[in-house]
Amino acid sequence: MTRSSPCEDYLTLAFDEIRHFGSNSVQVMRRMRAALVGLAEALPGQERVEAVRNYLEHLDRVIGASPFDVEDKRMARQEDRQGIGLSRQSDAT
Repeated sequence: MTRSSPCEDYLTLAFDEIRHFGSNSVQVMRRMRAALVGLAEALPGQERVEAVRNYLEHLDRVIGASPFDVEDKRMARQEDRQGIGLSRQSDAT
C-alpha cells in the first residue's frame, strides 16, 4: 500500500467530492482546473506542486472518460478562473 503525502490528503479532502459530483458539468471541471493550476503556481515545494499536477492528470483522465462530446471535453480542459464560462487560456491538451 502506497502512503499518501499530507498534500495529497488535502487535495483528496478538498476536491474529490467536487470532482465526483461535478464530473457531468463542463463548468465545474473548468473551475476546478483553474483552482488546481492556481494552487500549483502558488505552492512552495516541489513535492506539493507535483501532488497538484498528479491530481490535474487524474482530473484530465476523468474528463477523457466522460460522456462529454469532443468539443465539451476540449472546453472542460480549459481553466476558467473567473467562472463566467470564458477562457483566454489555451487548451491543456
